[in-house]
Amino acid sequence: MLRTASVYLFTNVISAASPFILLPILTKYLSVAEYGKVAIFMMLFISLPPLIGLCVNGAANRKFFDDVGEEKRISFNTSCLAISVVTTFSLILFVCIFRNELEYYLDISFAWIVIACFGAFSNFVNSLLLGQWQMRNSVKKYGVFSIVNSLNGLLFSSIFVIAFKLGGDGRVWGLLISGALSLVVTIWMLLRERFVVFSTYNLNDVKEALHFGLPLIPHSFSALLFSQSDRFFIKEMISIEAVGVYMAAFQLSLVLKVVFTAVNNAYTPWLFERLSRNDLKVKEEVVRLTYSYMCCLVLLSAFCYFVSPFLSHLVLDYKYNEVGMFIGLLFVAQIVQGIYFVFTNYIFYSKKTSKLFVLTVLSGVVNVSLVYYLIPTYGLWGVAFSFLISKVVLSVLTIIYAQRVHRMPWLKVF
Repeated sequence: MLRTASVYLFTNVISAASPFILLPILTKYLSVAEYGKVAIFMMLFISLPPLIGLCVNGAANRKFFDDVGEEKRISFNTSCLAISVVTTFSLILFVCIFRNELEYYLDISFAWIVIACFGAFSNFVNSLLLGQWQMRNSVKKYGVFSIVNSLNGLLFSSIFVIAFKLGGDGRVWGLLISGALSLVVTIWMLLRERFVVFSTYNLNDVKEALHFGLPLIPHSFSALLFSQSDRFFIKEMISIEAVGVYMAAFQLSLVLKVVFTAVNNAYTPWLFERLSRNDLKVKEEVVRLTYSYMCCLVLLSAFCYFVSPFLSHLVLDYKYNEVGMFIGLLFVAQIVQGIYFVFTNYIFYSKKTSKLFVLTVLSGVVNVSLVYYLIPTYGLWGVAFSFLISKVVLSVLTIIYAQRVHRMPWLKVF
């Protein structure tokens, strides 16, 4: 697993280098207000995938470990893709109907909103392909595709922002063109690898995928809604410029999420395979590894809290000097979320995902409440602190629920 995790880590670091490299470019060539609008667009772009695919990409990954034939897996994957096509057209229709209201609420143009919908669909199809490679341990294919895809986004966005001086539009149009190219290649690869075959669409597979994915929609969407809602409060209670400052810091903290996602990509199939053995000694091995990993995260959190302010001054333009006052809290919050990732795998394996919504809402209410009360006094520091506390609440609740749905010998290894 260590070798696989290393490949995933390298891939995710290279892929994440794209927005990381863009960060100093965008903060230099865009005004703080323009960067704030791009941040609102990215908030929408990130929040839409649960609605686009109804979370059925997770069902496709989980199906791989069921005792069924390859043809059944192909049929199931195709049904998942069909679901995403229907939901994408439905979402774009909704955007067209409520165009004026959405433009007013989000403070971005109708074109940007439609591009966010298309980009979210492209990302869902990408995740379907990458998930199949991940389940089959095809790390080289996973790595090459992810890196090329990210570099395309970096290339087109840089050209439009720097060379053509399109400002915020340059970042958005860069994502559109790279997303369109990626979508064409992804569909071709899905057909070439025989992960999907259009003639194998099956209504029963649709029902099974929705049975897995629908309970996750409130969880995934509310998680994104609550975690992104702080941008709305910042815009309304401070300014759009403050959104830009906060999002620059948040983007820097996402470097850690890249690492945790890479580790989780390697860990998930490894964990599912061992849980399927239903062997006590194997479970104890998993528990010991988890404890070691969590100890490393605790040490990492202390290091990042003190180092991150210096990193922000190195990477960001002088207009964002305020970031150093609160960025350490965001880094620690990302590390706490890394612990959350570990324990959600047990819930996904058990297929008892419906209660995740409740956990997410509880932590989200904590976040929104704290943000609302802390912003007037503490400004952006209060927003970052609220985010950290909400992640602690979510992780603790998830650990408790994971143990209820899938018992592990957490105390028997000592």
